[in-house]
Amino acid sequence: MYGGDATFVLGYRKEQCPRPRKIILMNTGGVQNPDCNEKRKWYAAGLLVVLRYVKPLHRDNEAAAKHLHRKIGRNNNNIEWRSVRLDPLINAPIPPYETNESLITGIFTGRPTSWASVAQFMTKLIVDAEIWRK
Repeated sequence: MYGGDATFVLGYRKEQCPRPRKIILMNTGGVQNPDCNEKRKWYAAGLLVVLRYVKPLHRDNEAAAKHLHRKIGRNNNNIEWRSVRLDPLINAPIPPYETNESLITGIFTGRPTSWASVAQFMTKLIVDAEIWRK
């Protein structure tokens, strides 16, 4: 978590996508969606700057999201992608959940999300074209 090469996500995308693919980036609320003009409080933005330098996996997540948004884009014929941004993950049964285009909580006010809910949603995202289009 705090050492070694933490560019797994970015490296995978660059080397493993020779044909049309769907990519789901399992992301965090710490990475902003540039399409939604999200604003952060000064203390949350400051914490994220610190995390960028002390937690390589956070930096990798930011780099992966930036690469998908800027280099791949939304109109790429070979790669379609979605970013699933999660609140804190917990082990729990699957409760009802909702999806939103932009964050509705902050990095200090997230609502716990079950791993099972995330797995269920990501599976639906891949197999259900209607959900993928949203």
